[in-house]
Amino acid sequence: MTRAAGKKKVKQPMMLSSRPNPISIASIHATILSIIIAVLSAYAIHIYDVFDQMETRTFQEADKINEVPFLGFYGLSQEATYDPADSKNRQQLAGKAVELIMGVPLSRPDASGAIWLDPATRGEELVRILSSLLGSYPFPSHVIPSKEKVLVSPTAERMHFDNQDALRNWTREVDIIADQIIWAATVHPNKLEEILNAAVQKNLQNSQSLDPVQKQQLSGILTPGALNDLIQSMNSVDAKLMFRLFLQNLQKAKDIAQSVKNSLDQLNAYKERKPSKIQFVIILLFPIAAFTCGVILPMFNPNSSPVPRLWIPTGFYFIAFVYIMFGILRA
Repeated sequence: MTRAAGKKKVKQPMMLSSRPNPISIASIHATILSIIIAVLSAYAIHIYDVFDQMETRTFQEADKINEVPFLGFYGLSQEATYDPADSKNRQQLAGKAVELIMGVPLSRPDASGAIWLDPATRGEELVRILSSLLGSYPFPSHVIPSKEKVLVSPTAERMHFDNQDALRNWTREVDIIADQIIWAATVHPNKLEEILNAAVQKNLQNSQSLDPVQKQQLSGILTPGALNDLIQSMNSVDAKLMFRLFLQNLQKAKDIAQSVKNSLDQLNAYKERKPSKIQFVIILLFPIAAFTCGVILPMFNPNSSPVPRLWIPTGFYFIAFVYIMFGILRA
């Protein structure tokens, strides 16, 4: 046996390839992408849930206006614009109320008449104006006057708001009425007291002036029950008390409107900070691209270029990390 034949062949050790296994890298990408997509989805659900909760609380706050009683009624204004269904009419009536409290026809300096000379007439007209204003939008009661200005029973109507724009319009209308009248009542309390006291005295005199002849005449028109109700109402209507109740409810409405405005401002600020749905759709396109390049491509073509397999997913990871950190810092 020759020495050459006696030599044993020595197996050379297998050299491990320095090139990473594409399938292993794909599994790593799949794990990382699953985590990132889960975090982004949770973040999106959270911020939209917070927004929905804030919006719900805003509408619940506005709904409190339906808890304020506005069904008291004194009478219809003598103004041609007594119907407060129109926004322009509401502004004119609110301005007229301020003029009546001050005793000066600011919008018509040359105006003259008994209403400006008689404090009792001013007081009555003031309460009629508030009665008309609070018997229509933006308040939850509805007074239906006929063409002859005869009241058709006031009824409560719950207010419903369809969207944020409706809420903003409502708060604006409340402010138009409340700001003017509350300001005048606060700045000119003595003048207000004078005309309301005069209206009360006039009402008492009128209630006592229903003599037997008038009662006889009314008895031919009204039933005994209706006549008795009329006499009781004449003795019970107090312009001063009615105005105080109106003013109290008006202040409640203004407080509710102010709270709703604050909530709307917070909603608007949050809406500007949170990503839009379009932005979220665009953001979701990145993990889809990274998943395609980093997971699907290596499975079908293990020998593909490392640029799409490595650098596109890595770039997405960097963008996702920066976006998440930015969201945390802004929170």
